[in-house]
Amino acid sequence: GDKRTRGPTGPGAAASPTCCRPAPAASQEQNKPDKQSRHHQVHHGGHHDVDFQVIQILGDKFPCTLVAQKIDLPEYQGEPDEISIRKCQEAARQVQGPVLVEDTCLCFNALGGLPGPYIKWFLEKLKPEGLHQLLEGFQDKSAYALCTFAFSTGDPNEPVRLFRGRTMGRIVVPRGCRDFGWDPCFQPDGYEQTYAEMPKAEKNTISHRFRALLALQEYFSSLTPGVGDDHPSWGSGEG
Repeated sequence: GDKRTRGPTGPGAAASPTCCRPAPAASQEQNKPDKQSRHHQVHHGGHHDVDFQVIQILGDKFPCTLVAQKIDLPEYQGEPDEISIRKCQEAARQVQGPVLVEDTCLCFNALGGLPGPYIKWFLEKLKPEGLHQLLEGFQDKSAYALCTFAFSTGDPNEPVRLFRGRTMGRIVVPRGCRDFGWDPCFQPDGYEQTYAEMPKAEKNTISHRFRALLALQEYFSSLTPGVGDDHPSWGSGEG
């Protein structure tokens, strides 16, 4: 759970989209990804630890270099997919080129999916202990962590593609270090440790972000059959 570590909080705060831009970017036409593009910069906004985790998961086969960048986006309301799409569309409008926006949710089944996309507000006010206490009156402590990467080619006429990753688990009394959002109170299914207690390398193999990034990596790798995973190309489609 990293929403809390990704820049200022509060309405109108700087969001943390990942802006993908072909290099060089001399014009709008050049900014648009195509099947011949082989070199790209990925501007990933947010906390250094988040950037490093994304780099760790993608590995050296992903054909992009991460560069930090922040874009001011409205605080949209709605379902997770709807929010991701609207953020991506607005970020693409501001960047005037390809953009990849990441959003993270923590969803309690007993609460019908809440806090969901509003987890950073809940976390800011309640801390991990308060999140656990929200479910005191419920037998169902199950929850899932959801990461969504929304990709736009930069063309407003093309649909946004979504890449989702979900990890099932349950909400527990907070354990472990407190430097990464709601990780101390989320224990993934099949493990005795919370996210916060797990070594980063182990967490990166089962996390919601890992699953979403894997879907993202597989998509780019599939666009140019025969070329290999080292140089996947850009493309568009509906998620």
